[in-house]
Amino acid sequence: MGAAKGKAVWVTETGWPVSGPTENQAVASAQNAQTYWSQVACTLLGNINTYWYILQETASPSFSVVSSGNILSAALLYDLTCPAGSIASGSSVSV
Repeated sequence: MGAAKGKAVWVTETGWPVSGPTENQAVASAQNAQTYWSQVACTLLGNINTYWYILQETASPSFSVVSSGNILSAALLYDLTCPAGSIASGSSVSV
């Protein structure tokens, strides 16, 4: 943000794969995606403009938030609840 010199900063591509190949020490799994969500995404939301756009995909690696099938009735692959105090007041997360 310091390099932006007062300009708006946007995080537009971030996430952790729920499935796919292991890259070095990065293991794709819903558990690791959950950890990334709570430790990284939840600190960004409400503090930095963040566009989390992968609701569902079929590619590998997959960064999906919901299981395959009908998006309207699909189950979440991991909990999107943020730890208390991690999102700026007045902000919310919706799927």
